[in-house]
This record gives sequence, C-alpha cells and structure tokens, in this order.
Amino acid sequence: MISFVLNGTIALLLIIYISYKKDLYSLFFSLFIYLSLHYSYVAFGIFEVTELHSLHGTTQVGAKLTGIGFILFVIIVLILRYRMLLIEQIFSGASKVIVFLCSFWFLAVVIHWVNMVLNGRYPSRLSIQNIFSTCLLCIIFIGCGVVLSQRPSVSKDRLERFCKIVIFLLLTILFIGIYQIISHHAWNFTYINESDRFVWRASSILFNANLLGFWCAMVALFAGYIYHMRVLSQKISILIIFLCSIGIFLSGSRSSLLIGFLAFSIVTILLFFQKEKRLPIKNIFLPIGVFVFSIISFIVIVKSGMVLTNDKFDCIEVFSLLGDRFLLMPFEILGFLLNKISTHSEAFSRFIPALQSLPAISVKSAVSITGRFSNTSGDDIDNGYLLMLDDAGWFGLLIWGLIWSFFIYIGIKVLIISPGVRSIYSLSVILVCIFAAIFARVFQVFPFWLIIAMAVGLSFAWFQIVLSRHYLCKYITGSDATS
Repeated sequence: MISFVLNGTIALLLIIYISYKKDLYSLFFSLFIYLSLHYSYVAFGIFEVTELHSLHGTTQVGAKLTGIGFILFVIIVLILRYRMLLIEQIFSGASKVIVFLCSFWFLAVVIHWVNMVLNGRYPSRLSIQNIFSTCLLCIIFIGCGVVLSQRPSVSKDRLERFCKIVIFLLLTILFIGIYQIISHHAWNFTYINESDRFVWRASSILFNANLLGFWCAMVALFAGYIYHMRVLSQKISILIIFLCSIGIFLSGSRSSLLIGFLAFSIVTILLFFQKEKRLPIKNIFLPIGVFVFSIISFIVIVKSGMVLTNDKFDCIEVFSLLGDRFLLMPFEILGFLLNKISTHSEAFSRFIPALQSLPAISVKSAVSITGRFSNTSGDDIDNGYLLMLDDAGWFGLLIWGLIWSFFIYIGIKVLIISPGVRSIYSLSVILVCIFAAIFARVFQVFPFWLIIAMAVGLSFAWFQIVLSRHYLCKYITGSDATS
C-alpha cells in the first residue's frame, strides 16, 4: 500500500506540474523525475534488509499500476497537445521509416505469437509485459523525437535548475547508498570467489544496483554534453560526473562502468578527430578523465585504507570489497572464457597452465556472464537481445536490429552533414543504448526502457533537425547545408 500512496502522490504532483506548465520540456522533466523516484518507497526499508524484501514484495503491484498510469497519461497528453504537429511530421523524413519499421516489428511479434498458439504454446505473462514495455519505448522516442525536432530550444535558466535538481538527487542517492553499504542493509549483495565475504552493493532509491549504475552512467553522459556545449558553468558538469562516478562505484555495477567508459570514449575519440569547430584538447579529455580518475581514485583510497588500518575497520572493508569486485572483473571474464574453451579442448587446457592460477570465478558471476551471452539460463537471462528473441522470435529480432541500424545510419549521416558536439553525442547515445542491451534488459524492464526512450528521443530529434535543414537548403539552393 505504501508504494501506491507514495508513487500516487509523486505522480499527482507531476500531473499538476504538467497541467500548469503546458510545454514539452515539462513532460520530459516529469518523466525523468518519476523514473528516478519510482522505487523511492524502498527507502522506508533501509533500516532492516528483511523489511526491504518484504516491502518490495508486497507493494510492487501498487508501484507498477501507478507507473503505468502515469506514463500512459504523459503519452496521452503528448498526443493531444501536439496532435497536429504529429499528424504533419510523423510520416515525413526519417520518422516515416522508423514508424514503418516499428509497425513491422509489432507485426512480427503478432506473427510469432500466432505461430506459438498454433503449436500449442502461449506467450507468458512476462513476454506480454516485455512487449508492452517495448511498444511504449517506441511510442515515446518517436513522439518526443518528432515534437522536439520542431521545438529544439530550452532556456539556460531551466537547464540550470534541472542540473541543480540532478545534483540534489545524486546527493540523496549517494547518502542512502553509503548508509546501505556501511549498515549492511542493502538489497543487492554477492560474494567474492565463493568466500564468506559479502560484497554489499548500493541500490539507494533505485532498488536495483545495476539500475543505479546505469542511471548514473546516462546522467554522467548528459553532464558531459552540457560541459562540451559550454551552456552552463563547467564546474556544474564536472561535479555531476564526479558524483555519478561515486554512484557507479557504490553500485558495484561493472556493466555500468563499461557503459559509461564506452560512452565517454566514443565522444572523446570523435571530438578529438573532429576537423571543424574542434574544442581545446583539455576540454575534450576532461570529462572522461574525471570519470576514469574518480573510479580509480576510489579504489586506491579504499584499498590503501585497508592496508593502513590492518583490516580493523569493517566500514572500510565493505568499500574495499567493492573495489575488489571491479578489479577482479577482467580476470573473471578471462577465466570464464578460457574455462569454456578448455572444456571443449583438452589439449588447449594442457598448454595453458596459467588457467590453474586464475582467481576462481564465483557461481553468481558465472550465472551473470552466462545470462548475458546465452539463453540457457531461463529467468537469469540478462540480455535485451536474447530476451527479444524469446519474446518476438528471429524475425522480430531482425526487425529490431534494422531499427537500430537505421539510427546508426542517420546518425553517421548527420555527423557528416553537421559535425559538432550535438551530432557526436546523439550518435554516441545510440551506440551506447545498443551496447547496454548486451548487459541488461534495457528494452523490456522499467525504468531502463524509459531512460532509453528519452535518450533516443533527444538524439532522434537532432537527427531530424539536421536532415530537414539539409534537404530544405539543398532543395532551395541546390547545395548542401553543413551548419
């Protein structure tokens, strides 16, 4: 009941805000706030982990109903407020291709389900839920992409207020996360090498440690964009990236660390090799430098603290074990791969004695890796593409791949037509979302898919702005537009 009351109150306040502001950015802001606070009711259970499990298990239905209701409300408001614009623009340019592919994907899902029924099988409740979530993802990124492409500006004051709210959210998240780890009242915990040492992972108000890490990675990427665009004080952007790095460390989410590093690496490489409007070298490398240096510094500090205190303080050990989780990641992946190879090749195993000296991989880590690259783990599948294969079949997965391939195509085209920070970040967002689905069910699980929908919607809007200007200029003057 508590989740229904709390989430209902949050949704009601955001609905009042949307009704008062009556603009697209109020819708976007409200979606971000709601997805960030959707699991905030778990904060009531941080004083006792058993209460946290009980709290979520008995109240998640209320949270789901409130979340679905609020998102459907936002979609209806978006369609009603901008219906004329959507009617005019949704079947033109790149939008019509995306709409066609998404419709074709849905048709593939229907065909797959009909075939299942004819063969005596029925879609599971989870499959129906996954497809419903993915449909909402498509509706939001298409709708927001189309409308935002016609209303691309946002005031500096509003952006600054948004960044301050993000900083407040981050400080709240980190405070609760640190308490969870120190007090051992965290929802997520695992083991190091099957030893008796728990690794407590913060999830804070986002309920799941991987969700916290992914949220921080995407917010850090947004802060990097603000920094490189130089629309606000660069100190604000750097502070957000630093706080997000702490969040990723506390979450113990290694996949989120890879996602964040990949995102900043793509941006940094593209900015470095950009010939027109090139930024100073310091500005290009500072965001990724802060992101990487912060993570490394946290690990070095906690490991040094363990040595200096001779393992006397448990509050230092819990953070040191988080550092071990990141440090062991490459060894666990290497050990898993070599073990798979040696299982099928006795000769290979004999010629690599180093296999025996690799750190033993825990059962939980093995399941985690298997669930991301194999569909043999049942409920442990944690790969968006494998889950899409289960829910939509090979044809549906193929169409889904075409949708993202088209995004990459127009992203590269936009980068060629209009090289700059916006084009680089828009393409980077698409690539990061594609990569993230390898490590999590980002197309199916809330609020992962809502984060993806909002990020892709922003990128898609910029793609359409550049392409429409380019073709309009080409049509009028007979020359290309590059600005």
